[in-house]
Amino acid sequence: MPEEWMTTKDDRRLRRLDRRIEELRAWRNARQSQISNWTFTGSAGTSVPMKLGDFWPVHEVPVIFEAESAIPADWQGQPVELEVWVGGEGFLKLSTGYQAGLNPMHHRFPVTEEASGGETIGIAIEAVPKGIFGTNIAEPRLERAQFVIPQHETRALERDLTMVREACVQLEQHEVAPFLLEAAEKAIDQLAGAWPSDTPVSLTRYVLGFDNGIGGGTNAVPGNWVPEAIDAERPTDPTWSLPVAPRELEPLASEAIDAVNLARKVLAEELDRLKQTYPPVGSLILTGHAHIDLAWLWPVAETRRKTRRTFSTVLDHMDRYDDFMFN
Repeated sequence: MPEEWMTTKDDRRLRRLDRRIEELRAWRNARQSQISNWTFTGSAGTSVPMKLGDFWPVHEVPVIFEAESAIPADWQGQPVELEVWVGGEGFLKLSTGYQAGLNPMHHRFPVTEEASGGETIGIAIEAVPKGIFGTNIAEPRLERAQFVIPQHETRALERDLTMVREACVQLEQHEVAPFLLEAAEKAIDQLAGAWPSDTPVSLTRYVLGFDNGIGGGTNAVPGNWVPEAIDAERPTDPTWSLPVAPRELEPLASEAIDAVNLARKVLAEELDRLKQTYPPVGSLILTGHAHIDLAWLWPVAETRRKTRRTFSTVLDHMDRYDDFMFN
């Protein structure tokens, strides 16, 4: 069979895999609760109220965003995260003592492993209207702020499939690539029959679950880096308009979660089988790394802020992941 046909066929399979991954990303959260009311403080020290969706009152470096919001009472016992994008790179502190850097690649933060339900969380963010490489954000805006209950099962399957997809892209014409795609397809097949597909659920997930996670922040990220932000873009071109979501966001049903877990199991088994046929050649060592220019597209004061943001994020990763290494 002509090689060109095989390449075209595998390209189509890769595009189908992209779509399935995007659908899984829409289910990254089981529940969401918006944080609408904020205060904004500029260099003059005067605080003004802001609501979700507002543009910054002044375009200054740095500014402070603050909010207090209660975790919904019926989330008792659930893990809770904060998803936030205020319009620029920043340094986030929570009343729980947690702190970390905020940028397009880091805009989800752990709040609690097990919510009491109803507790109030204080949020403070020092922000600059810039991207991670100093790119100017012309119209910074408070675009996203919500507590979420993560849907860990779908996030895990999405990551598994994304890694397979990335391997196929990097390996290109290597003979193992079609077998990796086949393994991914076998895993996705396990979702058939259990995945929610009725119109109100699907429409709600499109309207609420496919929301751009960092809004205009994508404009401050080099194009080839945008996919690293995970939920930075909708899976399709913008529509003329979107309807109101017909229902509240709801978690996956238990049978769908079972199907997701089975899909991960099948994928792991298929990858183990492929490792027997294509044993490792050499070793790959990965380490975290940060490159911080002392004074490049920003003044030294911003370098100090960048260093604080970077090392807070790194220390958080070290606390959360025992195998995380930083160079």
